[in-house]
Amino acid sequence: MWIFGYGSLMSDGWEVKRGCIRRTLADVHGYRRAFNKKSVRNWGTSDNPCPTLNLIEADGESCRGVAFQFPDEDRPAILEYLTEREGKNFELCAVDATLVKGTVISVTVPIYRGRNVIPSNNVRDIVPLLLCARGRDGSGVDYLNRIASELDRLRISDAVVDQLRDAVAKSKLSGSNSGE
Repeated sequence: MWIFGYGSLMSDGWEVKRGCIRRTLADVHGYRRAFNKKSVRNWGTSDNPCPTLNLIEADGESCRGVAFQFPDEDRPAILEYLTEREGKNFELCAVDATLVKGTVISVTVPIYRGRNVIPSNNVRDIVPLLLCARGRDGSGVDYLNRIASELDRLRISDAVVDQLRDAVAKSKLSGSNSGE
């Protein structure tokens, strides 16, 4: 069984504790990253939600992330863990992914479909939310920087993350809407 990570699942070591037998870069076609899931606890609050990562359908695009392989007999435990970790409003979807060597596999990927969706994916709308958000795990800027750093470490280029990082840096330089 394979799990696809596109955000925090790529880097926090969860897979080691659960018996991952292989880890490799992969692309999920027809989807892209979007900062459209409101975090109202970990990275934000109800008053100042933090836009966190999700996958959205996007014709002609793809999302590069990390595919984790686990023994098939561990499937129930892995899915139970992901459901608990991601939350009840994340759907564990089966989609095709292409490994870096060209092999196509089926992966399970968590996609948020709950009520805490941010309707706009426009950078101008997302940046102020990131700048004002602060939750128990840190600020919205901390969240964005963690994702961007991990993508940099993996040598993954992602237009959405890069645009947000640039816009946040410009906004902080100009001193507008710092929220911190």
